[in-house]
Amino acid sequence: MKSGERAIGSWLLVLVCLCSFPVQAAASSERTDRLGIFAWRPAEVLAPRFAPFGQYLASVLPGSRVETVVLDQAELEREIAAGQIDFLLTNPSHSMLLMHRGYFSAPLATMVNRERR
Repeated sequence: MKSGERAIGSWLLVLVCLCSFPVQAAASSERTDRLGIFAWRPAEVLAPRFAPFGQYLASVLPGSRVETVVLDQAELEREIAAGQIDFLLTNPSHSMLLMHRGYFSAPLATMVNRERR
């Protein structure tokens, strides 16, 4: 495993439910929720890595389709401010910044990737 991958593998990610944003239901009974992923690596690398997590969320959220989007910090903040992100996977410092700005009160869950030896 490369040292950069090792550092990323040990990076703490925070999953945050941005419950303060209204979810707009589609005309049918299915709605689309958006999972925003903080782009600490290129979208081409992260999108396939987190697609299964988006599929899992859709399976446990009845009547929901989950769209996974990988965005840089500025793009994420624009989308969050516009109410376009329903779930967020980000790093601890970015989540603290968003909490300070009043977008949510606390992380819903944390995830730690551990390096296998």
